[in-house]
Amino acid sequence: MKKLMILSVLVMAMMAMFIPATSAQEGGCFNLPQADCDYINAAAANTAAATSFNQKFSLGFDVSGLEGLAMFAPGTPASVSLQVAGEGPLVVDTADEFPVNMNLPMSVTVDGTPAEVGFSVVDSVLYLTFDGQSVGIPIIEFLNQAGFGDMLGDGAMTGGMDSLGSLGAMFPVDSFINYTREADVDWNGMSVSPFVLTFDLSGLLQSPEMGSMLGMIGPMLGGGAEADPTTTMLLQALPQMMGGLDLKLDVTQYVGTDNYIHKLTFNFNGTVDLDAILGAAMGGGGQSMGLGVITIAIAFDVELTQINEALTVTTPEGAVMLTPEQLQGIFGQMPALPGMP
Repeated sequence: MKKLMILSVLVMAMMAMFIPATSAQEGGCFNLPQADCDYINAAAANTAAATSFNQKFSLGFDVSGLEGLAMFAPGTPASVSLQVAGEGPLVVDTADEFPVNMNLPMSVTVDGTPAEVGFSVVDSVLYLTFDGQSVGIPIIEFLNQAGFGDMLGDGAMTGGMDSLGSLGAMFPVDSFINYTREADVDWNGMSVSPFVLTFDLSGLLQSPEMGSMLGMIGPMLGGGAEADPTTTMLLQALPQMMGGLDLKLDVTQYVGTDNYIHKLTFNFNGTVDLDAILGAAMGGGGQSMGLGVITIAIAFDVELTQINEALTVTTPEGAVMLTPEQLQGIFGQMPALPGMP
């Protein structure tokens, strides 16, 4: 019960990471022509202001090549796989302390083991359903106990790709980002325009500017002009360690003729060469430990339909509210809810 509950919250947190990509890019659109920039910004602003929609999403998280980590953490599996899919309505109600109400039944598969998980938010209460049993968790109290009480402050839950643009003051972000508008395609009988942003993360991490910034961090971590020798050594090795990374992501937003974003896809693909990283940390010498290469793939897809239509969100039948003591149990301080798996 506890693991599935935490997994469900994690899934929603991962979804929240991608939602800001639909908000207005007030900081600009990198190399996108101004007319296209204005068009995607208007659609993003419209979508962010939507009061209701039906969402259908899928999330895939796959990691392989973990065998080499077993020497440091015995029992580490060779691979990890998480697949999630769900569909349901979302309605904005600004009168609630937590202004989003939603129903989202999800099918979750973890390393080949399937489970049906219900996820709902009604009147600032989070409801999780496993094996037909539902529990209610007051969201604000949950966030406060988890130490995330400030998440709902002004602007704390909003953002956009302008946050990437703000990095330009310190890093040449534009050199590693490409933003294009591609030819229109058909989606559910509607013509939509794909706006594709690609980001070479490893290129940025391996840039000379990043190396210069890391060189300035040492004294700050050391509390003065003299940094800790170990810290200094690791910071000096970081640019070489970054050479063991190959990380790229792309985000595609599909804008409909009604000036709303109806589909968003997020793809992250990366490899981590553990031997290269460890070798760089040790000064480039020594024999390979045979740790291998970790491969990471994240694919997220969400579609929005019935935007601003009258949709109904319901409370799961027979839901039981968690007591403060049981809420603490989620964090391992007390046993989970008695009688539930």
